[in-house]
Amino acid sequence: MRLSDLSMGDSAVITDITGLPMEQRKRLVALGLLPNTPIQLIRRAPFGDPLQVRLRGCDLAIQKKIASGIEVTLK
Repeated sequence: MRLSDLSMGDSAVITDITGLPMEQRKRLVALGLLPNTPIQLIRRAPFGDPLQVRLRGCDLAIQKKIASGIEVTLK
């Protein structure tokens, strides 16, 4: 399942970051999006992009196309 597929309020665990250029993967890792990290989808913008996610006590806005490259497993 992809992060972009979650419904609002769903909690999941990041399993892998694939399908993204190396620069984007490095930036996501620097922001704390690592495998085995719990993540929650807080809300979507009115037109569905970007997504607001919460991980490690911080909220981030992530573009939907980037979120589709983050694989997760529901908690």
